[in-house]
Amino acid sequence: MFFFSGTVANMANLMRFFILLLHLIVSTIAVDKGNFKTCEQSSFCRRLRKIKPDNPKYFLDLDSLQLSDNSVEAELVNTDDNVKLKFSLTTLADDTFRVIIDEYKPLHARYRVEGALNGEPQVAKLELLERDRDVVSVKLGNNKATMTSDPFKVEFYQGDTLVAVVNSRNLFEFEHLRVKPVIKFKHPLEMQQNLTATGRKLIVIIDPHIKREGGYFLHEEALSNDYYIKTKDGNVYEGWCWPGASSYLDLFNPAVTEYYSKLYAHDKFIGSTDTMYIWNDMNEPSVFNGPEVTMPKDCVHYGGWEHRHVHNIHGYYYTKTTFDGLLQRTPNTRPFILTRSFFSGSQRHAAVWTGDNAADWSHLAISFPMCLSMAVSGFSFCGADIGGFFHSPDTELLQRWYQAGAWLPFYRAHAHLDTKRREPYLFDQDVQTRIRNALRLRYAHLPVWYTLFWEHSKTAEPVIRPLIYQYPSDSNVLDIDYQLLVGSSILVRPVVESRASTVNVYFPGGAQQIWYDIEDWRPYIGSRSVSVPVTMDKVPAYYRGGSIIPRKDRPRRAASLMLDDPYTLYVVLDAENSASGTLYTDDGYTYGYKNKDYLYIQFKFKDNTLTSSIIDKDAQYPTREWLERVVIVNPPKGIKHAEIKSKGLGTLQLQTSYTGEERSLVVRKPGVSMQEEFIITLL
Repeated sequence: MFFFSGTVANMANLMRFFILLLHLIVSTIAVDKGNFKTCEQSSFCRRLRKIKPDNPKYFLDLDSLQLSDNSVEAELVNTDDNVKLKFSLTTLADDTFRVIIDEYKPLHARYRVEGALNGEPQVAKLELLERDRDVVSVKLGNNKATMTSDPFKVEFYQGDTLVAVVNSRNLFEFEHLRVKPVIKFKHPLEMQQNLTATGRKLIVIIDPHIKREGGYFLHEEALSNDYYIKTKDGNVYEGWCWPGASSYLDLFNPAVTEYYSKLYAHDKFIGSTDTMYIWNDMNEPSVFNGPEVTMPKDCVHYGGWEHRHVHNIHGYYYTKTTFDGLLQRTPNTRPFILTRSFFSGSQRHAAVWTGDNAADWSHLAISFPMCLSMAVSGFSFCGADIGGFFHSPDTELLQRWYQAGAWLPFYRAHAHLDTKRREPYLFDQDVQTRIRNALRLRYAHLPVWYTLFWEHSKTAEPVIRPLIYQYPSDSNVLDIDYQLLVGSSILVRPVVESRASTVNVYFPGGAQQIWYDIEDWRPYIGSRSVSVPVTMDKVPAYYRGGSIIPRKDRPRRAASLMLDDPYTLYVVLDAENSASGTLYTDDGYTYGYKNKDYLYIQFKFKDNTLTSSIIDKDAQYPTREWLERVVIVNPPKGIKHAEIKSKGLGTLQLQTSYTGEERSLVVRKPGVSMQEEFIITLL
């Protein structure tokens, strides 16, 4: 209970104080804990939490004790790693003790605060009270310090009263300075075999800067063979990047590209395997101490070209050389390369991403017009770092980015070393479920992506498309860059606004065009904008009426594990009850398709009949894939069952059932191989 007394003015001041106090309390409560690391996310905190009182690891080696008139010095030993520290206790003129613990020969001097003390304190003469193998006690005036050997402890007394203790609970910890370890994988081949066994592949970063270090074979060979880019004065150019002092191979020299591509051979690239692929980063090239963070424009390349003339194409030659190297290493395996720098033609060699973005809603939003612009310029294999590279996204932004990024061709999570950890399993179950659902939706549509990339390689039509590309005569789409089409059949409106409860979606194609929500098959008529409700579980995505979408709906942990999985065909009928679509499939990683080892299939639905026909009759691929289901969206009414005919199956009757207020009809287990042409009739 509080009692108040005083003047009105005092009472007013008191009220102001409590209002301020209340504001501070509310402000404190409102702090977003998500902006800070937890102990589990901090290696320093985790190390300290592991220290236990019942496991003391420091002892004061009194055999090393040295006494002077005003100090006690001895070795303080860490028994875990046998690191010896210098312990000193000094007696000062004002009857106080000063304790300093440091390394004998640290890697570098520790910073000591200047100005906190008004000069060095004066020392005073100590008196030795006790010394044996376990304890040393010294006296200064009325004060005493007792040092215990094992476990290490220092007790301070004023008279006979204990007033302070160093390491009273055996939780003392001194982190000595250490050389930052160079992380090396001791068993790289075994590590890659373990990854491959689960269907995954290893991607390693290789950048263009070559460390200028004597004895490093690549630097020595580049110097002796005159393979480096030169300064305007004819000297080897030296810049600064991740390894420190670096030089750069002149990839405009054919002899250099031939030399460098051969370094990807297993006997040169020790520890590499056929399933290891490459990320070429920093390949503009990036030079930390260069003008505009690259090399000077007057550096000279092979043929006398100044860097100003060839800067934009440097990344192209770097990834092309990497591509050639991987192809020489494993001639019948398609290389995978990710590049930051690219030029016209780079799409033949590498995927690209939008660079070092940040955990910001505007960066999520801009990734779509960026990738759409690149797609219509020939670079369809584009994506952005999920969650943003710099800074730490809150859970809403991270979830939305996983959901939205699933509809860009290149899809990966990536972050700066200093950001807060964001692996999906670190979040609560609701967040994990939403991210898992986004990933599963992505994997389910891999047959769509793969087919579109095959067709892109033949026709150059972009895999993702701005609405203006598909509907050039629709003036309503001229300024819409926040929606995209995957091929011509999937319309996506990513949620790129924080705390959105509705988003505006424009449905193109005219009044006869119907778009269907891929979750509940709700229809939307074309050539109109609709305010669509969204929740954290909802990203507006729609199938175009008239499309047939091939999917693989069995969840897997890697795309390679889906190779033989069955298909579900989503037959999305238009206003005339018809639809069509294509499917391309092959072994997924070799160049066998150049020898016609593939299947390219046309699906059509009309008059209640679904037909499958091989487009390229000369191509054959002995796939184990088969048709598991057919889902017909906006189906005809009154269907009782279905019938399938194929060469291998003959004629079979199939079960059917309506779902979701008869918005869809499921034809169950046709069981036909995708190699076979077939006819399914609704009856």
